[in-house]
Amino acid sequence: MKRLLIVTIPLLLLAGCFSLPRETLEIVRYSFHPAELAGPEGQEFDGALLILPFSTASEQHGDRIGYKEGDHEMETYYYHRWIAPPEQLMADLLNEDMVHAGLFNDGVFMMTTGITPTHELHGRMVKLYADNRKNQQAAVVEIMLTVFRIQQPTYDKQLILQKTYKYHIDRENGRVESFVPAVTEAMTSWLVDVRTDMATLLAEDQNG
Repeated sequence: MKRLLIVTIPLLLLAGCFSLPRETLEIVRYSFHPAELAGPEGQEFDGALLILPFSTASEQHGDRIGYKEGDHEMETYYYHRWIAPPEQLMADLLNEDMVHAGLFNDGVFMMTTGITPTHELHGRMVKLYADNRKNQQAAVVEIMLTVFRIQQPTYDKQLILQKTYKYHIDRENGRVESFVPAVTEAMTSWLVDVRTDMATLLAEDQNG
């Protein structure tokens, strides 16, 4: 018995120095950043735009990529995520595009500055998920924008736009690798549509 104990103790100590190899699974992060759109010619209006942080539904909160296999509740991938919460990516993307478009000659901002904005934009990411139903694979995107005109000198807000932009982009398959390019395509269409709507609103203000 004593001899068995002497043999067993070293074996237990030796076992503590080793561990079974485990596979390391890496979390892959994605973003959507469309190619820069050409700036509009001859479209510049008086004023400054303030873009506030976008909100989102609770089920879409965070950096997880959501998907649906059917009509049941949304699920999320674990090893596939956005580089940041997608509503933040959308707000940053819109800010960048509005700056590049140059529609507001006093600038576009995402925080309060010394310049009083003439317009204020609120965004909400309503839907962003991969539709993984068989033979119906698509990227589903819905974004609601609300735009106010800031009255001077009272700073009262007048609602001038509330619109939900909806996009359903077909995909080749149900893989994440086909979802991200489809979202990027949707974002390109969204930026074009927002530019058109903002230019129309500003032209009506200027001519009104």
